[in-house]
Amino acid sequence: MVSSEEIKRRLESKRRGETPYQGKPPAQGSVNCPECNTPNEESAKFCVGCGASLSDSRTAQDTVICPQCQATNTAGAKFCVGCGASLVKEEVADTQHEDQASDSKLCPSCNQENEINAKFCVICGHKFEESVDIEETPAEPTEEVVAEPTEEVVAEPTEEVVAEPTEGVVATESTGEVAEPTQEVVEENVPETHEIPEIKVPEHLKS
Repeated sequence: MVSSEEIKRRLESKRRGETPYQGKPPAQGSVNCPECNTPNEESAKFCVGCGASLSDSRTAQDTVICPQCQATNTAGAKFCVGCGASLVKEEVADTQHEDQASDSKLCPSCNQENEINAKFCVICGHKFEESVDIEETPAEPTEEVVAEPTEEVVAEPTEEVVAEPTEGVVATESTGEVAEPTQEVVEENVPETHEIPEIKVPEHLKS
């Protein structure tokens, strides 16, 4: 086991730019230092080359961080204990490729990947249609106006006012004065009488 003094000495030599520790590599099951990449024994807590802590490095090697929810999983786990996402590297690579593909578009002529907002292909110069990037806005539905039924107005029959005849009273149109009643003269039918001519008797016949 390396003493603290040895560690300090090696740190000083490293600060002076001297060659780092070139000791005999430990047996199998070693842990590489994350700072200077010096191999250390598996039970070592500090690096023999630079004195950095090896507990964090050992923890990182024994665990897998979920790329979806950042939960810590044991090494060798295939699914995350936090969200159930797959921890297999091949599947993670596929998802990264899909994310990259969503930010690009293929040229229909040469199948070359181009940026999503590119107007021409970088290989063959094919012109991309601008209508692909334009999102069609759905037309707002127009409200159908239904005319309300109008109530048919039926005129009520008006009572005809008949003026009652006034006895013997006649109104004149021009002056509006009421004329005095006039008595109608009814001619009676008198039978005609024929006059009989007088017959004169001669004197000599009278006696």
